[in-house]
Amino acid sequence: MNIHFATLAASRFWISEAVLLAKTLRTFGGDFAKNPITILAPQEQPFAPHTQADFDQLSIQSVGFYLPDAATRFPLGIIPYAAAAAESLHTKQCDVLIWLLPDTLILNPPADFILPADKVLAYRPVHHQNIGSSFNQPIDEFWQKIYSHTQTPEDRLFKMVSCYREEVRPYFNAGILAVRPEFGTLQKWAEVFERSYKHPDFTPFYQNQRYAIFMHQAVLAGVILHQLSPGQTISLPESYNYPLHMHADYPPEGKVSQLFNLVTARYESSRELPDFLSHFDDRDNLLNLLS
Repeated sequence: MNIHFATLAASRFWISEAVLLAKTLRTFGGDFAKNPITILAPQEQPFAPHTQADFDQLSIQSVGFYLPDAATRFPLGIIPYAAAAAESLHTKQCDVLIWLLPDTLILNPPADFILPADKVLAYRPVHHQNIGSSFNQPIDEFWQKIYSHTQTPEDRLFKMVSCYREEVRPYFNAGILAVRPEFGTLQKWAEVFERSYKHPDFTPFYQNQRYAIFMHQAVLAGVILHQLSPGQTISLPESYNYPLHMHADYPPEGKVSQLFNLVTARYESSRELPDFLSHFDDRDNLLNLLS
């Protein structure tokens, strides 16, 4: 199976994280270590010479994409556009595209990214409910509008359990997705986000900053539910997308004691990554990549 990896970087953030993601894939990825990696960046961005040198050394392809000005002023608005550009670029180049946010570490060969023949998308649930829709409560006004704008069939609202063991209606983590690019799921995500995030139906919710921050992820949920039946999707194991920044209070039944028991991990802040790693006594091989 032909598998490509894609992430994003921008001029003032996520560059060092994207490089570290690539380093971990090349170092710990096993049979996946030589797979192609594409970094998406806004078209106007020139990378610094030392960054381009890192890309060359790690065999990273960097590709520009169009990012509307309005999206640059919206929290995390860059993500759907970069993901869509990655998918568009790879529609005929690979069987499966792995979309990862750059604050991701790959610690073991990610064999579960090889999608079964009947699956179109693999995902992880969100870490915690946040603005998600509780499965045990009526659908609130925000999610009613999300489902309306994305034309989500009500019979696809199955029960999902977040990493923190909350029962929610489907709410997919936007930082890790394995997709068959010919289905256009990520491009549809950007298309619906573009016409929804500025819509008067949603702007009143942005008085609560959490809705502004996670609007892209809410739209993603509706797009996946509209486009794919639950039988076409598969949940990745809990060893994928483990949140190192939440390790201290992670639910005991899911908490890991060894870093390299994980396949992929998230960490949010590169400045704080050494502190996050201090919880694990098998961290030295990873720390060597940070120096």
